[in-house]
Amino acid sequence: VDRSVTFAATDPEQDGEPSLVNQLFRTQRDSLEKLSWDQTILDFTKSTVRTGLPNELRTQLLSKFEIKEALLILGPPKLNRMLLSVLKASSTVSKRDEYQSLAQSQRIINRLSLARRVFIKPALNLLGKSTADLAPIDEWLFGTSFVDEVKDAQACEKVARVLARAPAATSKVLPQSVGKVQLARKQVWSGNAKGPARQSNQPYRRAGTYQSKNRPRRSLSRSRAHRR
Repeated sequence: VDRSVTFAATDPEQDGEPSLVNQLFRTQRDSLEKLSWDQTILDFTKSTVRTGLPNELRTQLLSKFEIKEALLILGPPKLNRMLLSVLKASSTVSKRDEYQSLAQSQRIINRLSLARRVFIKPALNLLGKSTADLAPIDEWLFGTSFVDEVKDAQACEKVARVLARAPAATSKVLPQSVGKVQLARKQVWSGNAKGPARQSNQPYRRAGTYQSKNRPRRSLSRSRAHRR
């Protein structure tokens, strides 16, 4: 497989401005030879990876090829103003989001926005995290209505706390109601609640003596009969 790179002849520079190729590779030697890897690009790439672009060249390229106003929607979403004060306490998170925003510039990749949100959400409280999970991404990183949604969530949380602290409602029974309940119970039990005494065929006692119906009567002696 032929992997050689061929450079075509470029158009002459217009309006006296150097071409993009010359801006990028002006410090390297020009070579149009067919090589497996062009030495100019290879040397420039090594230098850029190790030391980065010169500040002047980087600023010039970013200003020249910045996103036009009609295509700003394709750029990275802006960080909500409400979260700027939260991120002041964590400079690491703020710097990282700034870097992610620049890296996402001119890229239509939703996952980069999600990655930015992942690093920002730990700086929020529990209420902010739950609201951020449901917030859609539009022009702003956490949605245009993020502030209103947070306020609504705070109001709901406040009402829930008031309801949790309120004592449980107890039913108070008035004295008149108690009397009516007792009267109703008496009307239900009409008559004698106790049944008649139960009769038993067993021998019974009276005045400490024991008598039996079948006991034979003892005849009186003569002395006792005479006394009568």
